[in-house]
Amino acid sequence: MAAQPFYDIFPMNYTSKQVEEMLAVSRRTIRRYTQDFADFLSEGANDRRTKKFTDDDIYILQTIRELYARRLSPDDIRSRLSVEGVPREGVGSALALVPAIAARFKELEAYNRLRDEQLEELGGQVKNIRRDHSEYRDTLEAQRRQLRTTQIIGAILILLVLCGFVWLFMQTAP
Repeated sequence: MAAQPFYDIFPMNYTSKQVEEMLAVSRRTIRRYTQDFADFLSEGANDRRTKKFTDDDIYILQTIRELYARRLSPDDIRSRLSVEGVPREGVGSALALVPAIAARFKELEAYNRLRDEQLEELGGQVKNIRRDHSEYRDTLEAQRRQLRTTQIIGAILILLVLCGFVWLFMQTAP
């Protein structure tokens, strides 16, 4: 007896969120696909409470997505799936997703590079703001010192003027 392949013994099951990410579609789209094409999907994919998708389900959903992208109606898609049959290749069907996943990965890498550049630019801006803040703080402190000095000099002059008036008053008094 031939050994059973590993993927047949332990089939992969994916959550709705994982399928969303793999196919780059919304949860609402997954829900619509599973409702409209329930007869082509596994029982786990049709479970109302906890949807679990197999590799075959993912392949079918990808096919549905591609047929919708070609502007086919749900009835035309259903006919295609019925006439052409639905491939049941286990892990092999999931391998069909590799190009889509690779493309999505490249998009995410480009997005991350852009974010890294933006973060670097923001870091430079923060550095400039901190430098400017430090300069403004130093300028403000110098102006405060100058104001205190001016106030002290003004107070001394007022005292000198008052002392002069007192001295004059004392000189002119009988």
